[in-house]
Amino acid sequence: DNISNNTTNTSNKEIQTELGKDLSAYIKLRGPITIHDYMTQCLNHPKYGYYQTNNNIKIGKQGDFITAPELSQLFGEMISIWLISIWE
Repeated sequence: DNISNNTTNTSNKEIQTELGKDLSAYIKLRGPITIHDYMTQCLNHPKYGYYQTNNNIKIGKQGDFITAPELSQLFGEMISIWLISIWE
């Protein structure tokens, strides 16, 4: 009786964020959007974009993420060694 279990259960759906609601409305109005447009909205939406919100620190040890070059100069040195080795 697996067929009855495949029906859409609205209680299992995630609650849509305000940005998600805005994107859904935009897509319904204009049709499919590119990944570029999607990411632009997610990052730079005037009200709900990642970089527009007031969540203080974004990058670094206390922020959302940190990249290898911020931890140590070793990453840059390794890239330099690799580039020199393929150059020769």
